[in-house]
Amino acid sequence: MNQYVAMLKKEWIEYRYLVRIPLWSGLCALALLVALFMNTALQENLLFEMRFGDGFTRDGLSLGNGLSTLTTGAAALLSLLISTMYFPKTLRKPRQEGSLMFWRSMPVSDAQNHLVKLIFGLVVIPAVCACLVLGADILLWLMNMVSGQQLTLALPQASLSFSLIHWLGFLARMLWAGVLMVPLVFVALALSQRVNSPILIMFVAVYALKWGAIGVFNYYGVSEFFSAVFAIPMHIMFSDNPLSVLSELSWLAWALYILVGIIAASVSLQLSKTVE
Repeated sequence: MNQYVAMLKKEWIEYRYLVRIPLWSGLCALALLVALFMNTALQENLLFEMRFGDGFTRDGLSLGNGLSTLTTGAAALLSLLISTMYFPKTLRKPRQEGSLMFWRSMPVSDAQNHLVKLIFGLVVIPAVCACLVLGADILLWLMNMVSGQQLTLALPQASLSFSLIHWLGFLARMLWAGVLMVPLVFVALALSQRVNSPILIMFVAVYALKWGAIGVFNYYGVSEFFSAVFAIPMHIMFSDNPLSVLSELSWLAWALYILVGIIAASVSLQLSKTVE
């Protein structure tokens, strides 16, 4: 366990800029949100419309849910983008820097190294981005408390218990999305050890397979398969039941997807043993 902790600390230090991105984004969002709610005229207009408009309760819930959805979507998208930046570089960087042989001399197997990469990219990074969701919810709760409950109609769900439950739910959904994206991650890790732009190669390959199947065989199943796979993270984040994503693909498609992941993992592990 201490070995894995030390390796994760190494990843944290080496890719510190990746975990700083959500923190800086959170500070910018915090400054913007505070500036908006410090605007007295904006608060008065909002409360006036909600008190004298039609169905103020519905509008309040809509506004509160809208802020919650915006925060969740932004944090999920940011986590996805940061992970997309991390995986194509993490195995190729030692080769480019010439430090591969040094790390190969360490008492760490290739399987352990891959596992640490997966944990950092699919657990640590989402956990850092989840702090944005927790911070935003707690901030809204504090604003309700400081304002003397003046914003309760606008933000009816803002409370400490809601903040904690919402944070845990977001983190659980992100971890579930990470589990289902492991095959794609292994494909990116395998390609990254041979090409400089694995994401671009994946995009071109997917595009060619989709339109090749449509143009040559008039078959749309390949296009539907890739569309469903790439939509997995957002489907999990915004669906009422995150487990319903399993029904988006047939059992045959899931078997093929898992098989691709197993092959990519084997290839990536084999390539990591070479020094070219």
